[in-house]
Amino acid sequence: MSENIKIAVVGSGYVGLVAAVCFAEMGHDVICVDNDEHKVAALQGGDSLIHENFLPDLLQKYRNTKVRFTTDLAEATHASEAASDNAPSIPGTRVLREPLSAAQAALSAA
Repeated sequence: MSENIKIAVVGSGYVGLVAAVCFAEMGHDVICVDNDEHKVAALQGGDSLIHENFLPDLLQKYRNTKVRFTTDLAEATHASEAASDNAPSIPGTRVLREPLSAAQAALSAA
């Protein structure tokens, strides 16, 4: 794929963080969003937080260039052309419904 796409990745856990650095490796610009301020601060500082082969190297390579981290969902979705929802998928929990509603509202407003 030769076209650079701006992608918002919602969730920076095992799936979201790996997806974000893989998208960056493919040449895309990624804004990774998480509602955990401590996790976002750690990722901004270069901590990978999870163990996955090659993740620390790719995070170091793309952090603050092709991959940024934020807690601001509206900023991320408005600045992006595509979004990937990697929030936890535990059905019926309040923690899940609120971020998804916020993401849907932000995407509708874009």
